[in-house]
Amino acid sequence: MPKGVYFEIHLTQEYPLYSTHFGNAQCQSH
Repeated sequence: MPKGVYFEIHLTQEYPLYSTHFGNAQCQSH
């Protein structure tokens, strides 16, 4: 599984609100 996909799934599971911001500064700073 590509690292980016794993990271996105992880955010969706752990931080559903952050998943909508995937790839932008708020998500990366977290």
